[in-house]
Amino acid sequence: MHCINCGTELDSEDLFCRKCGTKVVYSANEAAAADDIKFDSNGPKEKTHDTSVKKSRIWLIWLIPVITAVIAGGLVFTSYRHQVNIDSKVERIKQQAEDAAMEGKFQEASKLVSQALELRPNYPALKTDAEILKKGQNISGILQNVDNLINSKDYNGALTNLLKADTSIKQDNGVFLGIFSKIIDNKRTMINVMQLQNDASSKQTLLQLCPIYKVVSAINTPDAKKVASNILKNIENIAANEEKAALASKNYSTFYDELDMTSRYLNGNKKVLDLKNAIQNKMDQMEGKIKDITKDILTRENSITSGSVKITADSTDGADYKEVSGTVFNNGDFTIYNTKVLLKIYDEYGNVIDEVTVNCDPETIEPGGGTNFSYYFTAPYPKYVRPVGAVYNEVGSGDSIQN
Repeated sequence: MHCINCGTELDSEDLFCRKCGTKVVYSANEAAAADDIKFDSNGPKEKTHDTSVKKSRIWLIWLIPVITAVIAGGLVFTSYRHQVNIDSKVERIKQQAEDAAMEGKFQEASKLVSQALELRPNYPALKTDAEILKKGQNISGILQNVDNLINSKDYNGALTNLLKADTSIKQDNGVFLGIFSKIIDNKRTMINVMQLQNDASSKQTLLQLCPIYKVVSAINTPDAKKVASNILKNIENIAANEEKAALASKNYSTFYDELDMTSRYLNGNKKVLDLKNAIQNKMDQMEGKIKDITKDILTRENSITSGSVKITADSTDGADYKEVSGTVFNNGDFTIYNTKVLLKIYDEYGNVIDEVTVNCDPETIEPGGGTNFSYYFTAPYPKYVRPVGAVYNEVGSGDSIQN
């Protein structure tokens, strides 16, 4: 190895040239350059690779900054990619949290948001989501209490808690809380259906059950449809039983009115319509008989003669009463005592529903004489009343005459 300045041969331990004092350079390129220098008696000649060395130095000057820039760029790019990956992961977790919240899984959503906040503690959207989800968990707790109250059939308490949850939603903003509105409406509807079901269970007549059925059947939920179906079956069974009772008692008119109202509530239910038509036929048949009976009652004279007496009678209908009055004549040869008039009372179908004995005033009637009688019926008074005879005693005979 030689000195790069004077060409003096150097030992490997030399730090400076023994001849000129130049510092010894041990880089591979410079050592090679030094070895290529030729010397003569007058000193070192021109270096044969001087141009190459200069070019090598220039190349090194440019290479070092480029390498540095490349390394720095790589670090920046790596850091950038790392941040992008974090952001992507945060957004993915955030979306999962929002999806869970929209399904009402607020506890799961809160855990996911907490994971995202560990990666991006200062992300404003995540902080907002965390606050809303906390409120969502509180509302979920209220709704859980509502379910417990429903199970214990404390419907009023459940409705009170639903109102509390509804008020909380209206006071706070947040897309996640919006899903509670539908949940609250569904629970409120469910409670109403349960209350109607309980109410229906205590009703025993068509006119009590029909309004409840109408309300329940208008609610479009599976529970409501099931309750409405059960109420309808109960209505049909009651109608069938009442038909049997009406046929036995021949009290068709009242039952027909019930069936008519029931049919309106049920929008033309076939079973009810069939019962209604059957009762209508019975009423039509009965109407013919009623007309005949009524005609017979009305065309009879308002006087009868039997034995020694003749009775004449008439009736007056007031606003809230019916008065039946008349006279009893003694056409016999003996004085009669304890005279009473017998009245029969008919319903609108011509059936005898009662009899009344009316005292005359005076009760004693001389031969050829007469006495009066009067009787008041208060509302609801009978359709028809007719005298049918008299009860009295004749001196020495003890006779009683009755038609």
